[in-house]
Amino acid sequence: MVHAKNVKDSRGTFKIEVSLWIVKQSWETDINGNSHRYDIHVEFTPKGKRKPLHGNHIDMISEEDLQACRVEFWKKLQP
Repeated sequence: MVHAKNVKDSRGTFKIEVSLWIVKQSWETDINGNSHRYDIHVEFTPKGKRKPLHGNHIDMISEEDLQACRVEFWKKLQP
């Protein structure tokens, strides 16, 4: 499941995508030994451009915007 949120700034538009990875088998883990994890990917489109720049631009976005997106994603998961 993926949750996406767009945040506009004076530099351009940021698209924050938060996804949840859960194992399918009880013995399965990721490289760090976790049975689940949140993945965050941030795309950045500069002002006046149509296509986003390549790469993950998580360092350009504020922690408050990331936390707000995580909370929205968590609220969608709750029954």
